[in-house]
Amino acid sequence: MTNMFNNLCNPAKLYAVLFVITLISSVFNGISIMTLAIKLIFAIIWIVVLNYICGSGFIWFSWLLVLLPFVLLIFGTLGLMKMVQSQQLLRSMQLK
Repeated sequence: MTNMFNNLCNPAKLYAVLFVITLISSVFNGISIMTLAIKLIFAIIWIVVLNYICGSGFIWFSWLLVLLPFVLLIFGTLGLMKMVQSQQLLRSMQLK
């Protein structure tokens, strides 16, 4: 198992580690066995795809596929925070 993990490219390794963390969290939150199995199958397929992309010489694209959801989440959260601040500022100005 360790040898299989070591043969993965770095983006696939990162995705595998993030998946294990998510899986542990899901188990503690009462995930069903069927959902767990589906997530596991999807993760294995995605890890194989990421590793294939890396092996084809497109490591940057593999990194993009792994990190893009996190970048979008950060920008979405920052945008939402900015929108809430703007709404609060408008309300405070209207009350005066």
